[in-house]
This record gives sequence, structure tokens and C-alpha cells, in this order.
Amino acid sequence: MPKSTSFSFPLSYNNNEGGEGVKIYLDILIITNICLTAVFIECTSRLTHTKPSRKRVLAGSVIGGISSLLALLYAESFFEGVILALVKLSTIVLIVFVTFNIKEKINLIRYSFIYILANLFFAGICIMFWRVGKSRIIYINTLTIYIDISLLKLMTASTVTYIILCIYEYMQRKSLDPCKSYHILLKIQKLEYYLPAIADTGNNLTDAFTGKPVVVIVSNDLFYHFELDRAEIACEMGFHCIPYSTINGDGLINVTDRASVTIIDSSKNQKNIDCAVGIISADNNRARAIFSPSLII
Repeated sequence: MPKSTSFSFPLSYNNNEGGEGVKIYLDILIITNICLTAVFIECTSRLTHTKPSRKRVLAGSVIGGISSLLALLYAESFFEGVILALVKLSTIVLIVFVTFNIKEKINLIRYSFIYILANLFFAGICIMFWRVGKSRIIYINTLTIYIDISLLKLMTASTVTYIILCIYEYMQRKSLDPCKSYHILLKIQKLEYYLPAIADTGNNLTDAFTGKPVVVIVSNDLFYHFELDRAEIACEMGFHCIPYSTINGDGLINVTDRASVTIIDSSKNQKNIDCAVGIISADNNRARAIFSPSLII
């Protein structure tokens, strides 16, 4: 995707179409793109309401930095251009896959699309700086544009991109109707449960192992069906414990990502949620689900 830098490079490059060759500092190229990739990952994280681990963010950012070396490859023909474009797009999919540990193809496509949108938004701001500052384009290649703008403008563009996308996400959350009633359809290990649900803005629980938001299920039936009061059995059933705190209380909760959740509102609108599921026992025998309203944006 479009990246920009104002630095010259010690590696010479000439596109064989005449004109002065471009020199590239590979260390600056890679470090700059590692930082930009981290920004795009954070934007994707905010818009998808997931929290990947720092190790995964670092791994994804490094892949993004190394993949910037593809900018040095020049397509001599249309066919080579198509191949090079597909390779560059595949690196985005790889970054998303490694960072967010996505297993479902549809979610991989969705996350990659959001990541690309963040790239394009950033590129648009950089082009605006280029037009206003009357800078020069020093390099154009397949899905790659290098613009002669300062590092300060690069930092400003990435900051503005992140702030605007955060504002968009905040406005989306505020636009939710708090008066709607919700239910969830939970499918877990060949079982299906239909439960009333509560949209709790205080439920920001995230599974530390997968980075996915957690929908809390309060149900004696499920808790004792999976024998979650016995740690060794819970582990065999694919659950692990994490600390939690919601309007229902706090403590340890057994969490699994081997379930599917569909949220249904009072207007019968449905949305499948990419999340983990945590199950706790009910102290009053009233089964219910608790989820963050950001999940239905």
C-alpha cells in the first residue's frame, strides 16, 4: 500500500526510463514502515474491537517493515505488475493473520479490508500534504508512492489517521440505542442456547490468549454442563481462566473461543460476532449474556 518518506537512500535504483536514479536508505525504509504498520494495526484493532498481544503487534509490524522492500521491485510489464500487486496485497493479509490470529476466512477478509482502509486514509492525508507543500513525487511503482515530505508530516498524517478513526468509532458507539432489548444465540460444542442479553458499556473484557472481546454468559446449565467448577475438566473442554469484572461481579471466568455468538435485537436484526465466550454460574438462576455494545457497531 502507499507509503511515503522524505529520505534518500544509499541503494541506487533506476527504472530504465531515463531521469535521475533514486537512492534508498534501507534501514530508514524498514524502520519507518514498521512504525506505520503499527499505527495501521492499532487502527484496525480499534475498529474491530480486538486487542492483540504486544508480541503479535510487534511481529505484524516487523512483517510490514520487511515487506516495504517490495517497493524496490519494478514491474517491467502488465503481467509483472499484476503479480507484484498480488504479492503486496498478500503481505497485508499475512500481517492481519499474524497480528490478530484469525482463523475464519470471512473475518480475515474483513480485517484486511479495514487495514487497507486505514492505509488509504493515511495515503490521502499524505497526498494532501504533498499538494499543499508542492513537494515532488520521487518514486511511483505498483501500489507504492514515495512522496518527498518531511518526517514530521509523516508523523502528523499517522496521528491524524488514528485520531479520526477513533472519533468515528466513538461516534458509532454513542449512536447505539440503549433502550433496545437483545438476545443472543450461542452455539457451543453442538449445543444451542437462546438467552436474553445485556449491553454493558463496562464490559471491556478481552481474552488475553486470543485478543478477542469476551461475551459473558451467566448460566448454571452451561457452567455445570461443562463442569467448569473443576479446573482439570474445564481445561480438557477447551476453557482457560482469566480475571474479569462486569456489572455482574468480578473474579475468574472460564473462557473459550470454540463457540459462535449471534446477537439479535428487538427489531430482529442479527449480527454474528467474532468473540470469545466466558461462562460463569448464576447466583439467582436467571440465565443471561453480557456483551459490550461496541460489538454490534
